[in-house]
Amino acid sequence: MRRSIAIGLLASLPLSSQAVSMEASVAESGFFWGGGVGVSFGEVNTVTVSPHVGMNLTQRLSTGLGLNYSHRSDDRFTPKRTYNDTGLTLFTRYSVLPGLFLEANVETLNYEHYTSANTKETSEFTSFLVGGGIRSPLGGNASSYISALYNFSYDDSDS
Repeated sequence: MRRSIAIGLLASLPLSSQAVSMEASVAESGFFWGGGVGVSFGEVNTVTVSPHVGMNLTQRLSTGLGLNYSHRSDDRFTPKRTYNDTGLTLFTRYSVLPGLFLEANVETLNYEHYTSANTKETSEFTSFLVGGGIRSPLGGNASSYISALYNFSYDDSDS
């Protein structure tokens, strides 16, 4: 369960969805804002929103805070099941070369799931994620980001 949630929230690029991840900055102050939006339709419909704000500490190093929200509706069950997941992410990026960066995140996620007794519960887990990505300028102070992160906190026995 943890792997699929982390991949869905962080990658937001499965073949069945449309995703946008953008960022803009205020050059004078060093602050930036942005986030991602993802949607997926099928037997399981998902809408994800993940805004973030941050600050450039140096020309190469930045840090920030993000919020995560995901709503899922699962038509494979009768009655239909719905889930609302929320989270908080603290991230740091280091620019290795123009357009290439390393990234480390600490993420806490509260996710809803159903028990064997068919009742909804909320669980929480914290993940430590590390990886890298590509930044592509869009013009002005706006950029698009694609990143791939590995969850070092993942444990098969917890899924």
